[in-house]
Amino acid sequence: MTRLTILLMFSLSALVLSSPIDPQTSANRFFGQIFEKYFAEAYEELFDLLHGKWSSFYPGLLKDDEIAVLKKDFIGFFENEGTPTVSFTKEQFLEVGKRMEKEIDDRIEKLTEEGRAFVIERKNDATRRRPRAEFMNEFADFRKKYEALSTAAKESIEAQFPIFGKIPEIQAHLNVVDRLVRHMTKLSGKKF
Repeated sequence: MTRLTILLMFSLSALVLSSPIDPQTSANRFFGQIFEKYFAEAYEELFDLLHGKWSSFYPGLLKDDEIAVLKKDFIGFFENEGTPTVSFTKEQFLEVGKRMEKEIDDRIEKLTEEGRAFVIERKNDATRRRPRAEFMNEFADFRKKYEALSTAAKESIEAQFPIFGKIPEIQAHLNVVDRLVRHMTKLSGKKF
């Protein structure tokens, strides 16, 4: 069950195929593909699926060599029955984090004033841990605030951070994850 839980959490942060017209159908299909690949032990395809979603939301934040290391570790984790294999040193991990932070800050500087204020507020709040139900409510509020921005602000944000242009898709993915977690909680009696 641990590998499945980790897989669900990774898939939430890595969401990668383009969505068809109906985001909820797309999300259901995406998670179906995740489980299909997981149970078929097609871990390389699973990584590619998850990475594809991640890179559609955050293009250019990871370099090809970093992706190759992550892929190797991801596949190794599942092939080693959940024993983590970590190829990054702590220093390399921190270096990647600093580079990504700088890239995000550089992208923020390219936004309109309204867009910049909105993204900075979200960035400052993003690291706060919260219960799942609270997060789901906050996401609904976030979506309303985003939709209330001016067209110019939204366009500047989406040009730098494509994930903002995919909010309906993200909401659909969150709904699927929420349902899965609730069902897993009922079935196992454990809280996830």
